[in-house]
Amino acid sequence: MSTFDKLDRELAPDYNINYWSDLEILTAEQIISEFVDEDWAKLETEWRHKPVGWRVRLADTLLAAKDRRGLSILIDMLKSTDLEVAIAALATLSARVDSLTAYPAVRNHLEMLRRRVSEGDRLIVDDILSRLPQAE
Repeated sequence: MSTFDKLDRELAPDYNINYWSDLEILTAEQIISEFVDEDWAKLETEWRHKPVGWRVRLADTLLAAKDRRGLSILIDMLKSTDLEVAIAALATLSARVDSLTAYPAVRNHLEMLRRRVSEGDRLIVDDILSRLPQAE
């Protein structure tokens, strides 16, 4: 079984939010830390086809990912038609703003998402935007 397959199985159950955030996320973070190129390639193609809950849990898990591909997936998640997925990615990216400077298109994605979210989530978007360098 590949490491991607292990992550897939870990993210599949519809966990109680407390059980997920207190326990299972640690397992998922450990698994993603063991990813090799083949696992990242599979994740890059497969995540969009997974259920919403799986993608939300992936967004949570990607906070621990050191590979730049994890950040790219989170940025792509901002464009998700499933608002729950986009908001989960937003929450994770709010902890990784310093890494976003290498992705100039993220400002556009955030501004588009800002129009779709509630006022509370708009505050998170505004905070991230304020911490990004201004477009030239």
